[in-house]
Amino acid sequence: MKTLLDRFFHYIVYDIRTRKPEVMSEKWVIHMQIWYQDLRYRFAAFLMRHPKRALYSGLTIFMVAVCTLLFAHNSLHAESNDTHKKYYTTIEVQKGDTLWDISKRYMTEEYSDIQDYMQEVQNINHIDGNHITAGCYLTVPYYAVEPIEH
Repeated sequence: MKTLLDRFFHYIVYDIRTRKPEVMSEKWVIHMQIWYQDLRYRFAAFLMRHPKRALYSGLTIFMVAVCTLLFAHNSLHAESNDTHKKYYTTIEVQKGDTLWDISKRYMTEEYSDIQDYMQEVQNINHIDGNHITAGCYLTVPYYAVEPIEH
C-alpha cells in the first residue's frame, strides 16, 4: 500500500521547457502506466518470437557494457598515473655527500629500489663508479605533481 507521500511524489515530473517540477494529471499518469504495460508486453512478445535475436542482442549489450567499463577503468587508472610526472633537478654535491646519501634523499616510490635509482643518476651524469666530489653538480630525477622550486 502506498503512503500519501509516495502517491504525491509519483505524480511530480520535471518539465524541461519551464525547468520547474509540475504535478501530472491523473489522466496523464494512467496514460503513462498503460504505455509502460504495453512496452513490457511488446518486449515479452519479442523475446518469445525471436529468442536467438534476443539472445544476440543481450550478449551484444553485455559486451558493450563490459568494454565500456574496462575502457573507463583503464582511462581512470591512466589519469591517476599521470598525476606524478618525472622531473629533473640539479644539486650541488656537498662535502661528505655520497651517491647513496643523495639517492636516499631524492628517490621516490616509483623506483623499485635504491640501486635502480643510483644507476639512473650515474647514467644521467655519466658517472662510471660511485665516486663524486664536493662542489660538482649532479642532475637527479624525481617524480612529483609539480616541479620543486629552488
